[in-house]
Amino acid sequence: MSKRIRTKHVTIKTYPYRHEAELDKAYLESNGIRVILQGDDLSGIAPARLFGGQGVRLLVPKNQAEEAEKLLKKAAKGGGRQKSAPAKSGEQKQEQKEGS
Repeated sequence: MSKRIRTKHVTIKTYPYRHEAELDKAYLESNGIRVILQGDDLSGIAPARLFGGQGVRLLVPKNQAEEAEKLLKKAAKGGGRQKSAPAKSGEQKQEQKEGS
């Protein structure tokens, strides 16, 4: 029989709405961090805080908590989730002229 290793998880953030927690969960998982969402938000029907609940908690393994917090701070400042803006046609023409 293989022995199961239990990892201690810690809450790094709490959300009033599940969809906000789901976005950060997806972002962290795309960066290799395991995430558990735990909450009493009536499965997204109504925000838990309306009914005196604690919201949705985002938990990560204790040994990845510091990295997860850094990633979320970076994303909040706009440095995490990349947005690609289309180049203006004038900029493309200028780049082509310089490259020729």
